Amino acid sequence: MSDKMSQDAIGALLGGTANKSGLTDIELDALGEVMNISMGSAATAMSTMLRMQVNITTPRVEVVNVDDFVCTSLEPAIGVEISYVEGIQGSNIFILSQEDIKKIVDILLGGDGTNIDSEFGEMHFSAVGEVMNQMMGSSSTALADFFGTPVNISTPKTYNIEGNYKVTGQTFTSGEPLVSVTFDFTVGAVIKSEMISTLTMNCAEEMIGLAMKAMGISSPHDVQPEPPLPPPPANAEQYTPAPQAPPAQEIPQPKPQYPPDNLPYPQPQQVPQYAPSPPPNAYSPSVNVSPASFHSFDSVEEPHMQTPGNLDLILDLPLEITVEIGRAKKQVKEILDIGQGSIIELDKQAADMVDVIVNGHMIAKGSVVVIDESFAVRITEIVSPKDRIKSAGK
Repeated sequence: MSDKMSQDAIGALLGGTANKSGLTDIELDALGEVMNISMGSAATAMSTMLRMQVNITTPRVEVVNVDDFVCTSLEPAIGVEISYVEGIQGSNIFILSQEDIKKIVDILLGGDGTNIDSEFGEMHFSAVGEVMNQMMGSSSTALADFFGTPVNISTPKTYNIEGNYKVTGQTFTSGEPLVSVTFDFTVGAVIKSEMISTLTMNCAEEMIGLAMKAMGISSPHDVQPEPPLPPPPANAEQYTPAPQAPPAQEIPQPKPQYPPDNLPYPQPQQVPQYAPSPPPNAYSPSVNVSPASFHSFDSVEEPHMQTPGNLDLILDLPLEITVEIGRAKKQVKEILDIGQGSIIELDKQAADMVDVIVNGHMIAKGSVVVIDESFAVRITEIVSPKDRIKSAGK
């Protein structure tokens, strides 16, 4: 980053005037909080993959013109483009140093991160795409919990960045502003570097709006002041309200006269009820008709409801619980080619829910979370009894 860009960012964060994009200091702080949550979850996912401590610092947010943005400090670098397909619209391009990616790949292959003499090739592109897919999948889950709405991403796209790289022509348009977010990140004692995230303005504004709504903060851009009323013309006649008429006096109404209590009231005449006579030899049996009642499979019992007493005999029986992340079909020759470091693509996205299967029958769905250094599944949906019966018949 240039010195001019850093000075402008420091001036904005210290309470200066709004930048050219119109974002206020509060909105920039809200975006910083969003990126802090996003990359905090991404760091946890990377730490799990590398089995090393990964730290990502608080982001530094600035708004710059597309034509003024450069990232010479990381070149030669790799750009990884993430497109949001649900919950948020827009793109996010992460820029990492090729040297840092070589260290990450060496750690994934069982090394210590020092074997970086090999030429940057297709294996490195595939590895960084998979790493960013895992990181941003975990980030999308964290943002969905924060925003209260589902957030999904597309498959990452990777490309080279060399020679005073300009983002114009990739996702951004010349002359427009972009949001640059810089992180300092470390991986154990092997990597101590930077990572830059560039956001399109519409993507940043959507994140800001969702974040401020989640935090209960109103944005100054949300309230439009009403325009003042125009002054009356100079030759306008003065309006004098007409005098109001005095309220009308209430005229007393005469009370109704009722007959004395000792006079008899006329009795209503009895109207004979007509019932058609049945035809001769007609048979009319008395039949009691009531609607049939069936048990509904759509109702799901609450987990706190007491189980019947006859289930006490089997409550201690062990059941096998399986969590299915995804499936893939391969030919025999493809299976034989699988070795250490191979990547198998599953039929699910990184942010999709996983299936919880008990004794071969799916009973629930959930999302993968990380607790300390172990994987866990947070149940988000219980399969209805009707769907359990359908899955059991397959």
